[in-house]
Amino acid sequence: MKEYLILIAAQNQRGLTPSEEQQCIQDYGKWAEKLADNHLTARRLSLEPGELIPSKKGVTTDGPFIEAKELIAGFVLINAKSDEEANSIAASCPLNEHFDLYVKKTN
Repeated sequence: MKEYLILIAAQNQRGLTPSEEQQCIQDYGKWAEKLADNHLTARRLSLEPGELIPSKKGVTTDGPFIEAKELIAGFVLINAKSDEEANSIAASCPLNEHFDLYVKKTN
């Protein structure tokens, strides 16, 4: 088994009502239980802004402000046998209805 990181992009989340957000959390919990050992961990990131740490070469942006094209709301760490299985697991995630999900092998 290999580990895969599913990044949850926040662009679409802004349209959720509090009750929709609560339902989303409940649906996610049921999905995670079904995955059993394939589901390793998950975290929602803080809503507080982070810090930009520029590389030694400086920062390249489209304008004078610190920006992000995609805001990451959180992540899910899963086990899967292949890239195809990881993509299938991510596609079955109920968060996929409201968020954009990106899958990346960790090792």
